[in-house]
Parts: sequence; C-alpha cells; structure tokens
Amino acid sequence: MSVEAEYTDRIDENYCEGTVEAPKPNGQMDKEVFALSWEGERDDCSVSEWIQSIQDNQSPDRLSKADEIMDGSIGGLGKALENVLGTNRAVPLFEFRKLAGVTAAKMEDKVTKAEQAIIDYHHAFGNPPQLLKQDGVLEL
Repeated sequence: MSVEAEYTDRIDENYCEGTVEAPKPNGQMDKEVFALSWEGERDDCSVSEWIQSIQDNQSPDRLSKADEIMDGSIGGLGKALENVLGTNRAVPLFEFRKLAGVTAAKMEDKVTKAEQAIIDYHHAFGNPPQLLKQDGVLEL
C-alpha cells in the first residue's frame, strides 16, 4: 500500500513568525548545526556558516566541505551552478534526495507542481538580500 503525503506551505514557528508570503525569521535557524562525524573525524558546520559560504561563492560550500569526511552526499551539487530564473546571477545547484515515492500515474502532476514551486521561488527571491538603512539603522 502506498501512502502519499500532501504538502502545504506553512511557517515553522520554531524558526519564523509571520506568514508564508511575509516570513520573519527569528535567528534560530542560524544557530542550528550539522554535526558530521565518521571514523573518529568530526566537522561541525552551522547553517549560518553554510549560507555565508554560499553567499561568498566558496566552492565547495562549507557544508559540502564538512561532508567530505563522510560520503560527499550533502551540500551543493559539486561546483555546479545555475542562474536565478530571468537573471545572470549564478547560485549553487542543489539536489533533493530520498524524497517520498510517487506512482507513475501521479508523476507528471508532482513534477509540474515541484517545478512551479521552484519557478515561484526564483521569482520571489531573484535578487540577493541587501542591507537597508532606515533612520541610521542597518536592517537585513
């Protein structure tokens, strides 16, 4: 018997407030750490370090570098880059693994929805984050 999960957009209240359309991160995600160890070697990588390495165009990114002690299966997809839709801004290419199975009959619908979600994401976040200055205070 196959059980398929229905996916909905929602805010994870452990990490954000606000709405899906206007999320307000609380900074907790930056504190999360990937603790990777294998045969006596260990390399911890915080989410903040990982994202900063991507913004700094490090290749491999910090998470991929940490995963070299294991099997190299997480982080960016090597040095592969793609452009944000409709721009010339190159960003790391990521691969999603171990997703829930889907029947052949529903494959087209699932792929179409996933592709549309990625296109929507590219449209919503086509420009990199910037520091904004309001009344002498820098805001991200």
